Amino acid sequence: MLAPALKLLDPDDFPLVRLDATDWQPAHGRALIDDLETLIEHGQPFVLIIQNGAGGNQKRTEDDKTRMLWFKANNQRLATCCRGIFTVLTDATDQPRAEKQTAGLSAAMGLRFQVFADADQAETEARRALNLG
Repeated sequence: MLAPALKLLDPDDFPLVRLDATDWQPAHGRALIDDLETLIEHGQPFVLIIQNGAGGNQKRTEDDKTRMLWFKANNQRLATCCRGIFTVLTDATDQPRAEKQTAGLSAAMGLRFQVFADADQAETEARRALNLG
């Protein structure tokens, strides 16, 4: 399947789209929004897998607020093609807090947010969400 050109997200395994958040900077928020807009315009189902997410332990910034406002305003558009946003957290101490946050996000936004302990598990579930296996 032909992948769209993206600035921040890695579409090489489209419809699995990946973000390595190891070196996440607040300035990346605008590029993430631009990439999500591109994916919406592309119109093909996808799952976003975030590797090395912070698990909700980082200090919130103005960029975070902007990103969350975009998600809130565009959740229905995003839901037309996004089958899930999956975060891989390998630190077990981050899991409970992140799972609680993602449950709230899923309910509030109508998008499937989920946390996984390893990348293989997230990829397997992403393929299921896309009916790929």
